[in-house]
Amino acid sequence: MLTRLRNAVGARHDTVEIPASRLKAEIAKILKAEGYITSFETSGTQLVVRLKYLGRSAALRGIDRVSRPPPRPRRRGPGEGLVREMERARSGFAATSEPRLIERSEAPAQAGAISR
Repeated sequence: MLTRLRNAVGARHDTVEIPASRLKAEIAKILKAEGYITSFETSGTQLVVRLKYLGRSAALRGIDRVSRPPPRPRRRGPGEGLVREMERARSGFAATSEPRLIERSEAPAQAGAISR
């Protein structure tokens, strides 16, 4: 919503259509009460906001989102995070006198190779 308002003001549009929701309607109500927009109305699934201009400049200037979502977690290299998870979950057979299925972390030091 904020980006659409910012873009409409930059392009000097009189109105802007935004996909409607109750939250956006409440934000528009606050913007109207504070004198930043002339009016707004909900028509179907669209919220139509009429922008306000004072002479040549827009009443709405410098609108920013203060609370931002946290950054996405990133992996160090391509597929590295996935490989680590797969290695942790991998099991194998230990070559001892009594073969049994074991986790990699449980492998005894004296046992032979663990097959993958």
